[in-house]
Amino acid sequence: MNPFQNKSDVFINNFIYRGEKLELSINFDGEDGGIPFKCWVEKKIKGEDFEWFYLMIKLNIEDGSMVSITLNHPTHPSGVTTTENMSQNASNFISQYIPKIMEKDCDIIKTFLQI
Repeated sequence: MNPFQNKSDVFINNFIYRGEKLELSINFDGEDGGIPFKCWVEKKIKGEDFEWFYLMIKLNIEDGSMVSITLNHPTHPSGVTTTENMSQNASNFISQYIPKIMEKDCDIIKTFLQI
């Protein structure tokens, strides 16, 4: 899964630095509807000299789970605060965590798909 496929550099920049939301719909073969997810980035300053970027991934249905993962870290090479690093980290985390959320919320998703 590449969540940023067909997304412009401007969108990716706005997603990371300006809170623009990425809406995804996960479909399976022969399925009419999809399972909606919403992703965005929130910034938080810890201390006086480092700005943390948190990727938020939410199953966008009632009672759906949400996770928060840091995209950057001051001492980790892939955690350098660049658009390239953080977009790659976001892409990887979205691909890793959506299946985990789906597994955790399988009953909620089943109910949603039956409506």
